[in-house]
Amino acid sequence: MPSWRRWSGVLAVSWAAMRVLSCGGDDADPNGTPDPDEGATFTLKIPAARGGTLATDQGWGVLYVGPGALAADTEMSLTPMPARDDSVTSVYEVGPEAVAFDPPAILSIYYDGNPGTGREPVLSRMQADGSWKALDGSISGDGRVTAGVPGAGLYAGVLRKVVPPPALDCAATRAGFTPCGGNLTGTWRILGACTRDGPFPLEAPVYCPSRTGTWDLEQAGILNVSAGYESVLLERDVRVATFQAPAECFPEGRSCGAVTQVDDWSTTCRASGDGCSCIGTHLNTPGPTDAIPIRIEGDDLVLLDGQGVETGRQPFCVSGSTAVVKTSWTPAGGDPIPVLWVAYR
Repeated sequence: MPSWRRWSGVLAVSWAAMRVLSCGGDDADPNGTPDPDEGATFTLKIPAARGGTLATDQGWGVLYVGPGALAADTEMSLTPMPARDDSVTSVYEVGPEAVAFDPPAILSIYYDGNPGTGREPVLSRMQADGSWKALDGSISGDGRVTAGVPGAGLYAGVLRKVVPPPALDCAATRAGFTPCGGNLTGTWRILGACTRDGPFPLEAPVYCPSRTGTWDLEQAGILNVSAGYESVLLERDVRVATFQAPAECFPEGRSCGAVTQVDDWSTTCRASGDGCSCIGTHLNTPGPTDAIPIRIEGDDLVLLDGQGVETGRQPFCVSGSTAVVKTSWTPAGGDPIPVLWVAYR
């Protein structure tokens, strides 16, 4: 049974608890299980200033409306209905009629089918002629199909041929990035985050303070940019560290292979010189961020507070179907570390 939970008023889908999408071959069965709440309508009055999360009882359909996405306080509705016209999930109607989101709201639906080799589910919107149109930035994984949605309408997961993303070359991205502006408005799929090997450990260590190494971010998700707001949904948000732990860190007789946890990092170690060479991972809970007020000024996304005062800038460059945005990530108790988001659509 899929699960979901509210997290500080922001949707935080429990991605890891979902059944991972299969890409099997001969036993492919693309049709997912129907939403057990089909036929029921779920409503919630969402204040424009704060936004909110509307979900079906079982959490198979979840709609996150960020602050500022609505023009006025609105009684929103979400209705799961039977699959139709090539959809492989239940169809979800977002209402009321004619409501629009700026920036887009985020709709996430459960999918447990097996699309087969070479196909993937994408969140799609039904057009006036009854056809489905895939939404920009749609992501699928861990039993969900998710994308930004522009407003009222019918939405469902529909299969398409797998479109491989462009290769991520962080070294070339860092070396070649120059802010150049361009049309950044719309929905983008974040391919990854390029850092500059931040020093490890990030915070004051409890265990093995003499360990040294570097870390990087592994991030993927959706970036929504409108004329007035920026919002992000991270599907994957993992810190990965490579570090050396000297022998003095380990009790006598304890092997490197026995080390599976260092502070709050899950760790795999092997013997190396007078100590252990380790790889550690730290999984952050993914989910959407609050929409941030912005204005686009030349080559910069200018970040604003609630009173319209500038709080920071994110230089960017759009080239064809690829965008690079320079942002930052600040570890607890540390200094901001530059990050380049590479996105495409």
